[in-house]
Amino acid sequence: MAFMPLSSSATLGASSPGGGQSGLRAEFPVDPLRAGSPSRGQYKHGFPMRGRKGSSRLSGFLFFERVVAVRKDASDVVDSIIPLARIYQQNFLDRHMILDFGGVSLDVCWRKRHFMHLCGLDCTVPQRMYRSGGRVVKSEVFFDALLDGRTKELKPVHGHNVGITRDKLSVLPRLLESPDGIEGMVESASRDYDFFFGSELWCAGITASDEQPVDPDAGVYAARTLRSISIMSRSVRAAGSVLRRLDGCRIIPPRLD
Repeated sequence: MAFMPLSSSATLGASSPGGGQSGLRAEFPVDPLRAGSPSRGQYKHGFPMRGRKGSSRLSGFLFFERVVAVRKDASDVVDSIIPLARIYQQNFLDRHMILDFGGVSLDVCWRKRHFMHLCGLDCTVPQRMYRSGGRVVKSEVFFDALLDGRTKELKPVHGHNVGITRDKLSVLPRLLESPDGIEGMVESASRDYDFFFGSELWCAGITASDEQPVDPDAGVYAARTLRSISIMSRSVRAAGSVLRRLDGCRIIPPRLD
């Protein structure tokens, strides 16, 4: 998050001939989220303490919650992901992408509920936006709102932090060009994912899904994370895992019931 520099004055520690301060002052930027915050002396082990002027624990906690809310807010990225949501709907939604890697086939299925997490976001939605009937899935309501122009009613936040959100959003356009740009697949170094596919520039982590397979020879998976890092990186590729090159891809369109 970029901060607007605010001017604040600090007196330098040089002494004047008379024993007082020299009067030299230096201007330095202050984080506006910290401006007006309790002094360090009012905190112990990260918790607000009662200060000389009667500052209370409650006011300290309210300030902390306000800072967290500002830093988690992700409403500024909504407009930029609407075009990506439309591409996802047109080319990916409810489709099975069967990727063949040197004798190993992976069936990656794309659903509405996956999009929000691939953007690195979470959100709260008003109850009036919930669909009637069936189980309410927040991420699906979020996706529908992006396409229906109801984004002002959303309250998106960073799922982790702004850095991870930016990282995922830098990769998402590359993912949406799939299968173009996919060079290969490796076994995952993390237990959180089964495989990663991608290239030297980016990768997507996938895990097994409970979706019904459309190819008996391909296990069904769902994309769970995006990273702007090489697929051959140690944090991505399991030790001893060999890069399997992409041999081909089949797109199975959604069924029309």
